[in-house]
This record gives sequence, C-alpha cells and structure tokens, in this order.
Amino acid sequence: MSAAVKNPFEHIVEPLDPKHPEQQFFNLSKLGDPRYDRLPFSIRVLLESAVRNCDEFLVKRSDVESILNWKQTQFQTVEVPFRPARVILQDFTGVPAVVDFAAMRDAVMKLGGDPEKINPVYLSPFSHRKDFTFRNMRIIPPGSGIVHQVNLEYLARVVFNQDGLLYPDSLVGTDSHTTMIDGLGVLGWGVGGIEAEAVMLGQPISMVLPEVVGYKVHGAADKFITSTDIVLTVTKHLRQVGVVGKFVEFFGPGVAQLSIADRATIANMCPEYGATAAFFPVDDVSLQYLEQTGREPEKLAYITKYLKAVAIFRDYNDVSQDPEFTQVVELDLSTVVPCCSGPKRPQDRVPVSDMKKDFEVCLEAKQGFKGFQVAPQHHNATAPFQFNGKEYALSHGSVVIAAITSCTNTSNPSVMLGAGGLFKAGHQHSDQ
Repeated sequence: MSAAVKNPFEHIVEPLDPKHPEQQFFNLSKLGDPRYDRLPFSIRVLLESAVRNCDEFLVKRSDVESILNWKQTQFQTVEVPFRPARVILQDFTGVPAVVDFAAMRDAVMKLGGDPEKINPVYLSPFSHRKDFTFRNMRIIPPGSGIVHQVNLEYLARVVFNQDGLLYPDSLVGTDSHTTMIDGLGVLGWGVGGIEAEAVMLGQPISMVLPEVVGYKVHGAADKFITSTDIVLTVTKHLRQVGVVGKFVEFFGPGVAQLSIADRATIANMCPEYGATAAFFPVDDVSLQYLEQTGREPEKLAYITKYLKAVAIFRDYNDVSQDPEFTQVVELDLSTVVPCCSGPKRPQDRVPVSDMKKDFEVCLEAKQGFKGFQVAPQHHNATAPFQFNGKEYALSHGSVVIAAITSCTNTSNPSVMLGAGGLFKAGHQHSDQ
C-alpha cells in the first residue's frame, strides 16, 4: 500500500496477535456488514483484495460495495477490479512475457530512463540468481516438474506475509489449468499473456462479478473409485448444469474425505467444464498438506489464525458455515462408478461396465482413430509381428501404448501408482 495514497479502510487494520503487532491484517469483520458472512468464500477473497487495495482510483469504495452486494450484483453484469497476489508464468507461454519486460527495459533505456525500474511489482525481493536481472520473480529450473504441481507443492503461500501485512494468496497464470491451485484453497485461474503482464505491472484485472455455483458433496466413495472416476463424473455433471464464466465452490461433508490431490484433480479439469475457477476453501486437510510439503510451523500458525480471523477457513461438516450460492447442485460420492473418458473428448464419460459396448458402437460407426475406417469383413483381422524374439498379433482393440499424461492425472500420486501397477500387471501378463 503506497504511503502517498490513503486507504479508506485503514481503520480496520489490526494486529493478528496483540503480542506480535508486526503481523497485521485487514479485519473484514470490522466492516460491520452482515452480508459478509453470507458471501461464498471465493467472493470473500475478491472482497479482501478490493478492501486492501482500495485507493479511490484503480479500486474504489463503490467496488467494495458491489462485491459486498454480490447477492444482487451477480446478475447485473457488474465489473469489479481484482489484484491477484501473484502471477505464475508457465514455461511455454511465460517466456514471451519475460521477453516483453526486457523489451520495455530497452525502450526505457533508449528514452533516457532507468531500466532497473521495470520489474514485476508483486512480492518483496527474493533471493535470485545474480545473473538474472529482474527482481520480485522466482525462476524454477527445467526438469522440476509440471508447473501446476510445483505451484501446489512449493510456490503456494495460502496466506501472504508481505512486510508484516497478511492477506490471502491468489493468482492468475498463463495456462488454462492454473485452476489446479484452487484445490488448495488458493483462488486462481488462467489468463492471456497481455492480461498477465498488466497484472505484473500493477494493474488490476477487470472482471464481471461471477455467479457462484455451490457444489455439495456428500456420501462416501467406494474404495476402488479413483479421483479420475470422480472428476469425470463431476465434469459431465457440471457441463450439463452450465457453469461457463462462473465460479464453482465445493462444500459439504464429502469434501472433507477428499485429499488435496483429489481436490486438485477436480479443480484442474475446470477448463473442461468451463468454469472460471473451481474453489475448495482451506480446511484442516489443506493444513495437513502444507505440513507434509515442508511449510514451516510458524507459517502454518499464522495461516490458520489469519484465515479463521477473516472467516475464510472451512469446516466442511459445519452446515452453519455454508454460504449463499447462486444455485446448488449435489453429488453423492457413493453413486460414482469406475469410468473412462473418450473415445475422443475428455468430457465424454463412459462407465467401465459399458466400455465393450461403447467400443463396438464406435467401431461400427467408423469413429476409429483419426477417421481410420475398417471394413466390416476385416473386423476380426490380425496383424502378426515380432518383438524381442517373440511372436505377437495385433487385432482391433489391441492396446499398443498405454500412457497416463496431462497435469490433471500426474498431479495425483494415487492415480500414478495405480497406472504403474496396471502397467506392471499388463507387462507381466504379456510375457506369459
């Protein structure tokens, strides 16, 4: 917050702990507005950002009022500014953004200015490579893993502590599957490169205040059900509901049974069901994940205390915490069955029990790979070949290569181990 601009909400800033006055936060409960406690948790994150960044220029008091009045304004195409806490740049789409910053420095230098002033505005300076000239930026070296998994395990703060000021972690990223981070309770979604650069230069995102679909999860899944089965069920369901341009916020006692890996898998598929974000508010399971991934005890302490102080911490079994939503849809986890996606589109869910029938229908309908058509009289044809000195025969339905790919699956250890076990079993069977 700039010293030259007085925030009209500075009167609600207070210490998180009187014994540690160096840690302060905007106490939204001091707004004295009963509407706050009925807002979806994802909208509370937008509100906190607006309150903290209010300068009556880029972010105005009227914007704060619009967000507080979400119950009405969600239907009125009201635009509000949002300043995420950070930006994540995926390697392929993020490099051009960094190149643009270098070009800006070059232009400033030619005009006689100080190129060192061209830096991302977020965060306090981190230690970084001495030969890398941009400040306020972390560089993750190649080979470290998929960006969304690195974001989840390593980069996510959940609560920022910038020079003693605490506020919710949030972000935009240059990849549509940035939404995976919502599984940890960090509000984020994908944007274009120009939008990401604008945020890095200190400009808020102008967004239409979204409707929020509450997705209530209850019941218990069978022990043989994987997160892939759940996410394909959720994806098909939400495509039927229609959530394009909306937030989806998960609640209900069933959420407490989902691991962070499972929640992240569901949030990662957000682009496939078309929502802007798929948000799982922070709960005890989230804190356990932070501890397992090496976050320091002192950080866990202030994260917990802060989120509870601003009522952004969830107990999924406590119905009194359930906010108001635009609409509510439900999923009973006990109804989820093993399923696959495809044969072409990931949102096409096929129960495993129907796979044989579905495959035969697709084959008869000439929907083979890349339009490959097979004459009916050749359906039982085989193609013999040798491999490592053994005779094999391929026929229709033979699996040549089985692979698990994409950040949706590789973010989840249980799915990866299951895929590995399936491969091992199939490999042993083929050798017999």
